[in-house]
Amino acid sequence: MRKSDIKTAFLLILLSISIGLNAQIIPDEEFRAVWVTTAFNIDWPSSAKLTSEQQKREFTKLLDAHQSYGINAIFVQVKPSGEVFWPSKFEPWSHWLTGKQGRAPNPYYDPLQFMIDECHKRDIEFHAWINPFRYVSNIARVKPVANHITKEHPEWFVTFGGDIVKKYLNPGIPAARAHIIKVIMEIVHNYDIDGVHFDDYFYPMIQKGKDFPDHRTYLSYNQGYLSKAD
Repeated sequence: MRKSDIKTAFLLILLSISIGLNAQIIPDEEFRAVWVTTAFNIDWPSSAKLTSEQQKREFTKLLDAHQSYGINAIFVQVKPSGEVFWPSKFEPWSHWLTGKQGRAPNPYYDPLQFMIDECHKRDIEFHAWINPFRYVSNIARVKPVANHITKEHPEWFVTFGGDIVKKYLNPGIPAARAHIIKVIMEIVHNYDIDGVHFDDYFYPMIQKGKDFPDHRTYLSYNQGYLSKAD
């Protein structure tokens, strides 16, 4: 083999190695997130009986633990149903926060603002996790307060669920959609969040022999583009 051929082959080998290395470049930053469930006091707060200070300490301890694992984003369930974890003009305080729907923290603080501040102190992104259509998880257990949207606009909701009866906000109704958008934009306009997420709509699965009673809405608002199942 001539020297020129050896030189050419060597250059080709170097080029292929360079291309291979470039194809495996590690990004400067990875998105490593964790979900924090508030419904049923699964993750935080661990009990609706905690004081405001206990709630704060528990959340910061949770953050410190996740930070030590390399987590750089937190998705907190701030609207698990028709009740929320911030002082809202449209939805009552969550009973999973204070033990009673509509009851503010005492001593008062804004849990959403507190969580955002603590996350950003640690360079952790805060993402608001929303369940948009589930409004009452168990009617027998949690009775909506007088100014709950299910009381003010019962025509926007569908009751369905068997043993655990649930009230669903009906997204087929334009006014109902406008309401949930207002709730979401209240967060967007007033808090320095890094994202909004819908993890699960909690719209019911088809159950044999049971019809989800939204046919009137379908007839009223469908423009002929979709079947009811779609």
